[in-house]
Amino acid sequence: MHGTGGNLNTEDGSTLTIGAGSYIENAVNADIKGNLVISGTDSENIGHVDLNNGDKITGDITIENNGVLNLGDNVAMAEDGQTITLNGANAEMNLTGNNNLDIKAEITGSSGEINKEGSGNVTFTGTTSNYEGNLTVNNSGNLTFTDADGFGGNLIFGDIEGESIGIIADTVKGSTTLDKDAEITYSTYRDVDLKFGNTVSVSQGTITALAKDGQNVIFENDAKASNDGELDAIGTNVTFTNGAAAENGGTIGVIASEDAVMNNVTASNDSIIGTIAGNTIFNDLKLSNSDLYIMQNGFTANSTTIDGSSSFNLMNGTITDNILGNTQLDNDGTGSFTIDISARDWDSDKFIADAISGGGTLNVSDFQFIGKCPIDRHVALKIFNYDTLKGEVSFTATDKEVFTPIGYYRLYSQGGGNYTASLTRYNPQVFRGQVSTVAMYQNQLVVNNALFDHVQEVNMQYLAQQNANKYAAAYPQFAPYQYNKKDGSLWYKAFGTFEKLGMTQGLNVNNNFYGALVGADFPAVELKHGWTLLPTAYVGYMGAHQTFANMSMYQNGGQLGGMATFMKNDFIGSVLAYGGGYGNDMNVAGYTDTTGNWFAGTAAKVAYNFHPAKHFVIQPTLLASYNAFGGQRWHTDFGDMSMRANMLNGVNVAPGINFIYGRETWSVYATVQYFYNILGYSTGRAGNVDLPGVEMRHGFLEYGIGVTKSWKDRFSGYLQIVLRNGGRTGIGFQGGLMYRL
Repeated sequence: MHGTGGNLNTEDGSTLTIGAGSYIENAVNADIKGNLVISGTDSENIGHVDLNNGDKITGDITIENNGVLNLGDNVAMAEDGQTITLNGANAEMNLTGNNNLDIKAEITGSSGEINKEGSGNVTFTGTTSNYEGNLTVNNSGNLTFTDADGFGGNLIFGDIEGESIGIIADTVKGSTTLDKDAEITYSTYRDVDLKFGNTVSVSQGTITALAKDGQNVIFENDAKASNDGELDAIGTNVTFTNGAAAENGGTIGVIASEDAVMNNVTASNDSIIGTIAGNTIFNDLKLSNSDLYIMQNGFTANSTTIDGSSSFNLMNGTITDNILGNTQLDNDGTGSFTIDISARDWDSDKFIADAISGGGTLNVSDFQFIGKCPIDRHVALKIFNYDTLKGEVSFTATDKEVFTPIGYYRLYSQGGGNYTASLTRYNPQVFRGQVSTVAMYQNQLVVNNALFDHVQEVNMQYLAQQNANKYAAAYPQFAPYQYNKKDGSLWYKAFGTFEKLGMTQGLNVNNNFYGALVGADFPAVELKHGWTLLPTAYVGYMGAHQTFANMSMYQNGGQLGGMATFMKNDFIGSVLAYGGGYGNDMNVAGYTDTTGNWFAGTAAKVAYNFHPAKHFVIQPTLLASYNAFGGQRWHTDFGDMSMRANMLNGVNVAPGINFIYGRETWSVYATVQYFYNILGYSTGRAGNVDLPGVEMRHGFLEYGIGVTKSWKDRFSGYLQIVLRNGGRTGIGFQGGLMYRL
């Protein structure tokens, strides 16, 4: 028969046979109520039937060797009782429709080829578990098998590069093969376990076996992923009954809320086995130049073989005891282990073997701290534990350092599976309390200088004219104001500093310091033997801001003090005493540490005036000071630990010289001083780790110029700018006004 057009009708009970060389093409309007048999003799002499839009076939269909049935869109088939039988390896049924297709007929046959060529979804509503031939998917669209016993044939994925296809079947009895770069997802039609009764092989692309909630995935035969292929299984329990093999770059991944059970597991040639499971159980685990990832909890193996360079990755945030069973190191193999360490508990992931045989290396190649950060300088750990060691096995560790709030820790092998996590160098931020203390000590030297600049030099006019009513201070390095012998004066000073402080422990600290002083000079007191006393009292505000090592600190506080200045002829000497306190906010890594501190100190400065010319004075000076800054204790959320910066005792000596040119109502001057830091360090503690002292690395040179001016009899003012080099590098300003009572 050669049907190329017209109508074709058959009745119930009849049989239409399309043999070799016969055909029914699309142009024929077919209504086949009886049975249809299609066959051929060879590939050159086939019989074929094309059914498409509007065609009907309600009888049974039998496709013999070299017979071809093409089912297109909108073909009407029987609602029930129909059977499609494929008899022979070359019996072929092509599903060419691009619309959704529901095949209600039973599909049966011991062999045959079903090819999904169209892009529509295909649902097999009839029985499919008795079909044992192949089903090849060559286009997009999902496949659904509603038979409770699943699909009995073999699933082959053909020309589907880049496609995502879903397969819904309770059981896949035949083999599954994917060698194209596509994503295939298996799931079940009912709420039952997803079972694969035959081999599963992925050499490219990804097959995902996805069980419904509460159900399991079971591979009853060998499962293999190779090359770039990936096989993933997700269920309550996932079981590989016969074997799981990842080869030549393949990946097998398991997500199981309860147990992942894998028998005869091998990974070779840069392949990966990975699990996220409540429990991971291996019966015979063999790794050869491949990687194992346990991304949740730990694992148990009754035997483990390590060949070449293979890794066991357990940095998953949980401390576990992992069972290696009888462990064999082949061909001088290296097993690299990544682990979690709970430093506060002195605990880590452990690997427990009955016996370790062969020769090779067990290496901790990476580690991380979980929970709270370490607070001890050394943390002892037992990582590998075994009953028997047979052969030459080396225990080694990575040279990686791990950052913590205290500093960097490295893991050291102590032999025999014992290790120590030890602090190798400090995190600069751990010195923040000590840095703030040293910075405020240095800032107090600025305050001292501002006070001494106020009262240590008597106006040259007074020395020359011996005016009984006033002490005019024309030289601001020591006294930029005037003092009324009878009633005294009130004064105000403001200052600011922008600089970098070079401290020990490799710290370079940006420091801004600012503040103001308000004081009163009491009437001068004439003492015996030509001495004059100028008493002064003051109160001050001070604020500071430091930045270093990606952190920021602020201090705000105040102080009060008194000073006595003694003068006779060209000699000037002052003694200062003071005390105060400040609050300290330290911002580090998104946290704020808040503490406070007190301080007290005394200082003395002496000077002598030489007069090489009428209006010119050369004035050598010497300043010495002692400062005490209290200790700070606080709890920090950065690392959740206690911290301490201990008390600082500071001694500083600063020789200098001033060059002053002064007239009756104004003066200019130049000043030079070098500050020696004789003593001034603060030690500390973070957790259980004693911290070394922090102090200035060097002294510093300060030099600058200033001007003073008097207005009428009651007002005077001054302005000074200095530069600093050495241990302190930057610029400082100060200025002030005085009102004579």
